[in-house]
Amino acid sequence: MKREDPQKVNMYIAWLNKQTPGQTWIQMTGFNAITTCSYNALGQLVYNPNLGTPLKSFLNQATGEIRSFDARYFYA
Repeated sequence: MKREDPQKVNMYIAWLNKQTPGQTWIQMTGFNAITTCSYNALGQLVYNPNLGTPLKSFLNQATGEIRSFDARYFYA
């Protein structure tokens, strides 16, 4: 199992705060992912929660904006 590097998270929060002066970003806890989907034989869209891209999300406390990035960047 991969570990998250807190230093990388803090560096990214500092970068986000620098991009939006006067606004405060925090990391969101929990798991986020973009899951895959495909069509079945009947042409219906089927989501597969077992495959996807892990995300690390951050919340702008001033505006409520959420930005998500590939979580693999934050692995130790």
